[in-house]
Amino acid sequence: MRQKYLTYSVEELAMDQPFIDWCSGKSPSEDTQWQEWLEQHPGMKDKVQEAATLIESVRIEPIDSGDRKAALWNRIDQTIESMDPTPQIEVRERKMKIWWAAAAVLLILVAVRFLLPTDDVIKTQYAQQVAYVLPDGSIAHLNDGSSIRLRSSRFNENRQLRLQGEAFFEVEKGSTFIVETPNGSVEVLGTSFNVYARGDALEVHCNTGRVQVMTAQDTTILTAGKHVVRNASGGLIEGEFNVSSEGDWTDGKFEFKNKPLSRVFSELERQYDMKVKLDESIGDELYTGFFNDHNLDSALYNICWPLELRYEIREKEIIISN
Repeated sequence: MRQKYLTYSVEELAMDQPFIDWCSGKSPSEDTQWQEWLEQHPGMKDKVQEAATLIESVRIEPIDSGDRKAALWNRIDQTIESMDPTPQIEVRERKMKIWWAAAAVLLILVAVRFLLPTDDVIKTQYAQQVAYVLPDGSIAHLNDGSSIRLRSSRFNENRQLRLQGEAFFEVEKGSTFIVETPNGSVEVLGTSFNVYARGDALEVHCNTGRVQVMTAQDTTILTAGKHVVRNASGGLIEGEFNVSSEGDWTDGKFEFKNKPLSRVFSELERQYDMKVKLDESIGDELYTGFFNDHNLDSALYNICWPLELRYEIREKEIIISN
């Protein structure tokens, strides 16, 4: 059940009620389970410690709202409104005391946030790919419209980062290396692999070595030439691919096997920084083939010709029709 926490940020952990109860000592029966979970995932210790520090810094009752700061100010306003009628000077003094107390609590929140190490974010725009060297010497190749978030100052001790989009990783041998995504995480020691995490999709291709893929519902280990796809219910479906012959997007070649056209054209949009207008009736049609990112007309021809589709380019927009 705690597998979901592998994808949580420090702030998300600090807002999770079961985690708050455990840190506050309200659920001692679960202490052993939490300790065992931390032993199984040592890379999470720093994040758990920072989240616990945030919770300890602001000792307030559990709040249902997702925004604790807003809820804090709301409580202050309610306190002021519920005060007994008193002379104006006395009311003003009480209000000032409450506002000063609130300001002090918010100052603690801000101080904790700024004193804790901050994350580094590396982003790519459409029609832009980046090869980023991580602090441990590993390399993250980011596809167009992707981002990774990591804590550089501690990365050598805690090799963990968060991915949105798609990236190919060449990981140096060493301690556990974890890639978190909104739909699951990938854990390795030293290998090369590709992670696609856009929307509800999660796909992992293992090129060399071994990787462990985890979602809230399933876990599997991949070896070279194996890949896995997350299905709609969160389960993992394994398959095989030819490492030597399949196209590599880092070389500008994008291959698809039975993928809906909506996904194919979404990739084309990112590679060429164009907007594709696609009729809904053909968005779910499946496509098997490839396109290169060197020539737009050639790419459109490769996709449209096998499916007898037409395309029209209008400045920054592409119209696709039957």
